[in-house]
Amino acid sequence: MEEERELIRKIRVSLKNKRTNAEIMNALKKKGCNLAYSEELISKAKRPKKILMFSIIVLIILVLATIAVLSMIAPVPKPNSSSSEKQYVIKNPLAGFNVIFEKKPDTEEKTPNPLTNITDNSTNKTKETTDIYIEDVEITPDFISYLLLEIGATESLHKNPLTREKPVINFDIESVEYTAIVDSSIEILDGLSDEADIQFNSQKESMVKAVLSDNPAEVFKTSISEGTTTIERIAGDAELFAKGYLDLYENLK
Repeated sequence: MEEERELIRKIRVSLKNKRTNAEIMNALKKKGCNLAYSEELISKAKRPKKILMFSIIVLIILVLATIAVLSMIAPVPKPNSSSSEKQYVIKNPLAGFNVIFEKKPDTEEKTPNPLTNITDNSTNKTKETTDIYIEDVEITPDFISYLLLEIGATESLHKNPLTREKPVINFDIESVEYTAIVDSSIEILDGLSDEADIQFNSQKESMVKAVLSDNPAEVFKTSISEGTTTIERIAGDAELFAKGYLDLYENLK
């Protein structure tokens, strides 16, 4: 028995050194091992690696199956449409402003009229707005919250059913950095998080145009298709699937 263990150990060393089965068989034959016994020794030498690979595959299948079962049996509760509207109402941070996408003049005499009358196409009524140059617009946490609401993040995303971890999204808008944590509400933190699942890299102009639009989701999707906004995947596929990012990606197609 001791001799057999030593032979198996030497076979494993030979396999690591890339020796072929034929070479190993010849070496065993010189030691007096017959063909059947040699094949049995080689099989035993390879068995631990096979068992390890099999165990890893079974573990991955079990984790994915558990996530899927928990999602079906005990899904994270989502607010109904009426309560959702009450809970997630976020005011447009640019409401009442008319943003001018031009370089701001150097002299005060050329600054825009602070008040401008604009016709609302949806109501055909004239409303008073304040002119502001884009360079004077500050990307605040309200921008992030409003945009996430408009692209359906609060409807698509939820905690991981297995770990109960919340969706975390980074935003990098021309070096203005925020982290959004999506749960029953949207929490915005300064800076980028190492625990983020995905990251949006965008330009200030793209963000402002999306928020100004009557359909922010469509304008934001256009910026993604045109490349002015990119989505960087950070977490693995299983984590993104468990938190509902697949639905969010569908909303952004």
